[in-house]
This record gives sequence, structure tokens and C-alpha cells, in this order.
Amino acid sequence: MSSCCTACRDEDWRHLDGIAFRTAGGEVRTNRLRAPVDDLDALPPPDRTSIAYEKHPFPTASILGSRGCPWDCSFCSIRPFYEDQGGALRRLRRPDRVVDEMLDLLETRGVTTFLFQDDDFLATGRRAREWAGAIADLIVRRGYGGRIAFKMSCRSDEIEETSLRRLMAGGLTHVYMGVESGDELGLVRMNKKIRPETHLRAGDILRRVGLSFDFGFMLMDPWSTFDSILNNIDFLETFVGDGWSVAPFCRMLPYAGTPVRRELENEGRLQGTSFEPDYRFLDPRLDLFYDWLLATFHTRNFTSEGLCHLLRYSLFEARLRLPDANPATADDRSIIQCIASVCNRVACNTLRAALGHVRSESLERLRAEPEFLDGLRMLEHAEEQRLTAEYVVYRDRLEARRRAGSIDGGFDRSWTSWSGDREATGIGAA
Repeated sequence: MSSCCTACRDEDWRHLDGIAFRTAGGEVRTNRLRAPVDDLDALPPPDRTSIAYEKHPFPTASILGSRGCPWDCSFCSIRPFYEDQGGALRRLRRPDRVVDEMLDLLETRGVTTFLFQDDDFLATGRRAREWAGAIADLIVRRGYGGRIAFKMSCRSDEIEETSLRRLMAGGLTHVYMGVESGDELGLVRMNKKIRPETHLRAGDILRRVGLSFDFGFMLMDPWSTFDSILNNIDFLETFVGDGWSVAPFCRMLPYAGTPVRRELENEGRLQGTSFEPDYRFLDPRLDLFYDWLLATFHTRNFTSEGLCHLLRYSLFEARLRLPDANPATADDRSIIQCIASVCNRVACNTLRAALGHVRSESLERLRAEPEFLDGLRMLEHAEEQRLTAEYVVYRDRLEARRRAGSIDGGFDRSWTSWSGDREATGIGAA
């Protein structure tokens, strides 16, 4: 019997590194961590046979060019996850192997758009810029410039116009940024090593080169104050009040292994369970504000029917740098950006009004007299319904033009009703 089969026999698999399992007695046992694979190119390609790319009108695939992240943001579990294993904090595949995988998917499965799931595509400075640029250069050199589009994730301080244009030549069409906060003290606490002005500069560069972008943002964290939240609201309006991107917002979660979680534990503020950790804010009125925020913006921010979801993918599509698959005109881009702008500004105004009211009242009075906050919620929901109706008109017009013309595919089934393989359904699979 081969060593592989021997390792998989019932009496042997429980000793494998890197697994956790429940014993017959119900005890959870965790084995030691498996050592990381230094050479990612030694790994076999992912098995994609079960993904029906060919059945989707616009097949999109997730792909990895690297693993790990060298940054040590206090809220993020990525570095602790890889650091515990030992080895390099970021490992890179060879550019030619990455491009080989992309072109094989294009030629054999019809995939034209790739979502790089790397934690930070441009982490490690000049080394990473050259590595990413080499991927784009190879796509062009092999004659596939204009036939492939890809999305990447990075930090705002890694946005640099010369590098972006090199990547765009190879198909870069969309950027996700971990913005996280627009409050200077909040960014210090997160150990982002960045300032709000850097986020704004990155947004200006992405607009100038014509790339769509979206971003992560934590409006509240365990040490939020009324001032820090107001700074974040004002930042969001400055950053995307024009509607180039839709404004998402949530609160920070204390992920396992992070400095934030340890700090909350040390303060005696960590609540919930290991799988659903929780905490209370330092001012109990902010707990009430957060509960109101969830009730008010749940549909907008966290559901597939909400404006964040709908607008994010339509904004992506409107600036998709694949002419044969993008039906959007300049007028379409103006319309969808206008809808996103109103959506963002209304949300900021609603948040600002609610925060000011909560700040001005006692907790007892806020609980006894909820009418003002209830009214704000109703106004926000009414405006979201109106904007959603405008969005439907926009989509119907776009789809009618697609059916009448020669544009094939698109993301029309990627947001709500497509029931096929998740990876094949577009950027929403990321």
C-alpha cells in the first residue's frame, strides 16, 4: 500500500498535521499546524471541473497569484493565520505560471474576467509592483491584451498611476481597497500606518485613469466616539459623494488571533462566543445607535436586494474594460454614478442626523422617545425604494439594448437570480 493510502487509513489520518477533528467522545482535538508550502508553483492547479463556466453568459473565475500579507493591521486575522505556520509572510507564484492558468481558462473554458483573491496584490513594495507588472506584461506579450480583464485588491498607499497603467495594459479593470476608516486616530488604532489623505489621493488616481473601485469600511470600532464616527461619515461623503463607488459601512469584528480581540479580552469587554464574538461600545448610547444603524441599513448594506449590492456590480460593469462584454455608454455611466451619488449622500445625511440626535439626548430619553430615529429610518427606506426603482429602469434600458444589439453576455444574472455555480457568476463571487 502506498504511503498516501497508508496515511488515509482509519488508524492513521488522525495524526496528520494541519487538521482538527472531533473524537468519538465528542472532544475537539487539534493537531499541530502543517508547514507552509514555500514554492506555490509546486502545487497542482485547482480542480475546476465542477464549475460550469461555459453555461454562464459571462464566465468569471477566481484565481490566486500569491498567499499571505506582511501588514500587521490590528483587526485583521490574515497575518496571524500565516504567521503561526512560519515561513515567509507573502509567497508569490511565478508570473508565467499565473498567466498560463489564466490563458488556459480563457482558451478551454471561455473565462475572460479574473478576480484575484490575493490578500494584497501589491504588498511588499517594488518587488510586488514588478511581479504584478510582469503578469500584465506577459498577457500583452502573448497577444491577449484587450481580451482579458482582472480585479485586484490592495491598500490605498499602494495606488500609483504609473504602475496602474502598466497593469491596465494587461487587463486591470477594478480595484478593491481596504480603506477601513477615515478617522485619523482610528487608523492609528488599527495600525494601518496610513492617513485619510492617502485614501483620498488613491481615489483621485483611480478616477483619473478610469478604473472602478470599491472598498471596505468600518464606521465603528470598539473604541469609537461620537467624534470619530462623525469623522468617518464626513470622510465617506468626501471620498465617494460623487458616486464613483457605493459607500459600504459596518462595524469592526474581533476576529480570532487579532490584537483587537486580545485587547478586548484584556479590558473584559469581549462577549459572545468563539464563533460569534461581540462587544459593547464605551458609551452605551453608541450601542443604541448601532442597533438603529443595523435596523436602518440592513437591506441597503447586507442583502442581495440592497443598493450596495446592486450598485457595486453595475458600477463595475459600467467601467468594465472589455469592450465586447460591456454594453454601457457614457450616458449609462453618468446615470448609474448619479444614482450611487444620491444613495451615498442620503445615507451620510441620515447617519449624521441620527448621530447628532443620539449625542444630544440621554440614554433614558432615547429609549423612551424613539420617534425621531424611527422617522429617520422610514425616510431612509423610502429614499432607498425610490432609488431602487430608478435602478430597475436603468437595468431594463441596458438589457433592452443588449438584447437588441450584438453585446453578448453581461452580468445580468450575476446579482440576484442566477442560480448556477457561484464562482462563474461574476465579481459577486469574490
